[in-house]
Amino acid sequence: MANFSDRLKELRKAKGITQKQMAEKFDMTERNYQRLEATDTPSNETLIKFADFFDVPTDYLLGRDKFWQNKDWHIVVKMPPNIFGTTDEELAETERKAKEKWEKSNKVRKKK
Repeated sequence: MANFSDRLKELRKAKGITQKQMAEKFDMTERNYQRLEATDTPSNETLIKFADFFDVPTDYLLGRDKFWQNKDWHIVVKMPPNIFGTTDEELAETERKAKEKWEKSNKVRKKK
């Protein structure tokens, strides 16, 4: 199960932002930001700021939700739990395809 550190790093990389840029954006030292991506859990105030910045629910950042859908991107980036009797391999393949489509659409947006 993903935790806060995993999700924060994943979302930062998806936006193409460096750790240094994140630290500057959230008015903290780069080292403090690196700790958040490594092991730490943020304060409630910081958690909310990250959720607002990435436009995701706090439960997703904390690893409580397995998926979310951004209102602008209209794509699920994490698959829901296995509720349809599909195998883990099938779910992983579907997730891989969704990420691939998201990455392609993101490249198209950057060109515009």
